[in-house]
Amino acid sequence: VEQGANGLTLRDSIIRGGDQIFSVYFAGPEVAAGDETLDAFAAGALSRGNRLLRNTITSAFVGDSVSFSLQADGEVRDNTIATGMLALYMLQNVVCAGNEITDSPTNGIFISLPSRDLVVTDNTVSNAHYSAIVIKPQVEHPAANRELDSVGVVLEDNRLTTRFFGIEIDGTRGDPTQGRLIGTTIRGNEIEIDDFAGIYMLRLDAPVLRANTITFTAADTSRRGVDGRLDIIDMVSSAVYLDVEVTG
Repeated sequence: VEQGANGLTLRDSIIRGGDQIFSVYFAGPEVAAGDETLDAFAAGALSRGNRLLRNTITSAFVGDSVSFSLQADGEVRDNTIATGMLALYMLQNVVCAGNEITDSPTNGIFISLPSRDLVVTDNTVSNAHYSAIVIKPQVEHPAANRELDSVGVVLEDNRLTTRFFGIEIDGTRGDPTQGRLIGTTIRGNEIEIDDFAGIYMLRLDAPVLRANTITFTAADTSRRGVDGRLDIIDMVSSAVYLDVEVTG
């Protein structure tokens, strides 16, 4: 666990996590939950220059196996993460590149908003239980009327194999006063899914989609009726699904 550190590098390690908590947790500055955390993000008063490089990480925790939270000017690069999710939480000027995430029991990579100038590129997500990459607003700190917009988020050249959505985005969770997701670039990703949609977008402004490849495989019959969802054969599949409040 990191808290309040700057210029810290964790690299070339083998980390075997348990089933109770994160395997690796970069927690960011020592601030209280709520307004103090949101104020720190707004002011850019985050942990800076921390890096997670070339580690092999396993987890039995159904949650965030690796959490990189409240960081600025950092890197998450060339790690192998097995049976766990990578959480990128309220970041500024961070690069997440070259990581391999396999067999997550939830999503592959979860990006929490607000985040700014976050580049997620050249990662491989294989066999995530739900979506490969998810972007949604954080829920831990009430943010109504804070208007903390997210800009500069880039998803580029990732290879995603999953059962649900390849890329799933909800920019506001229905409350735009907490901040909007603006100008997200989704470019050059290779997505292979069983069904549903390759890219699903809800409540975001001016997304840019270019040169993504989406391939549907045979429906995964093991998912039928799982978690209360309709059978896959009863769902409508699409390469790109624009839901409500997606503006150009």
